[in-house]
Amino acid sequence: MAIPHLKRSAACFLKTGETRNIAFALRDIGRLFSLMHKPDSAIKYYRQALPYADSYSRFSVMNNLGDILAEEKNYPSAFYYIRQSVE
Repeated sequence: MAIPHLKRSAACFLKTGETRNIAFALRDIGRLFSLMHKPDSAIKYYRQALPYADSYSRFSVMNNLGDILAEEKNYPSAFYYIRQSVE
């Protein structure tokens, strides 16, 4: 399974200060949990990715978070993150 590898990657990126790659690794973990129909875990990892997201990765992380929140019918939060992703 890819999740343990992505977690190790995120830890390595943290040690080297590669914040964009930390954001992408955590985002990818969130995507995998989303595909496994585990929205709570997906949301957790998307939110963990946000502090590491730069202008390049921010759109992707926030958009994914907004999508999963919409699937969970949390429309106010979904709207907030999707709107923030394009600002």
